[in-house]
Amino acid sequence: MFWSRAGLLAVLVVGTRGGQPEQTVFATGNPHIAEAGGGGFSVAAATALITPGNIVHSPKATQPDTLQKIVTVSFLGFPLPIYLFQQPARLNTDQLPFKIVLVRSILGLDGARVINTPGNEAYDSWFPGYRWDCIVTEPTLKMANMRYSQVPTAVDSDVTHLGWRFSNGGDQFFALIVDYVVSESEADSIMNSLRIGIAASPAILSLLALESSTAAGA
Repeated sequence: MFWSRAGLLAVLVVGTRGGQPEQTVFATGNPHIAEAGGGGFSVAAATALITPGNIVHSPKATQPDTLQKIVTVSFLGFPLPIYLFQQPARLNTDQLPFKIVLVRSILGLDGARVINTPGNEAYDSWFPGYRWDCIVTEPTLKMANMRYSQVPTAVDSDVTHLGWRFSNGGDQFFALIVDYVVSESEADSIMNSLRIGIAASPAILSLLALESSTAAGA
């Protein structure tokens, strides 16, 4: 299933409410990973999760050495906090930056699965007290037909990295990787260059392989 240009434009609408400019906020998937095929629907479906009732509005305690800032934008008539983080050098020497929106649920995101992060790395978290695990989507048919011994590669995989789950045993929320614009020209530019799919990184594919091999040995 693919989203038409008209459908994507519906996501990328910039307007005004009460005389104040509305920002356009949209899921992007991981922007630091090379383009691939098949993930456009996942990205658009993730954008549809950014609604007033699904947003985590209460502020969260953040990791001081990785938080860059929190930007609050006006989106669909309500204030939307966007967290700007970078990865800690102890986990990734590139210290890649991300913009994320926190949501309560990813229910309805077809093909979504959580890939558990092994070891103590999971607790080096942007939100102290919560462990992080990756959220990816992959086509249901491909998963149904894939044997445990078959490991997708970064070249031919349709796995799309959309964000993370943060959980502490009694509570959980989800972080979608996003971007935002404030003008129609910017929205048009994004429409013209929007990626059809975003491949999962080799690290995430390795976690998929680990989970598959563990399940095969169970």
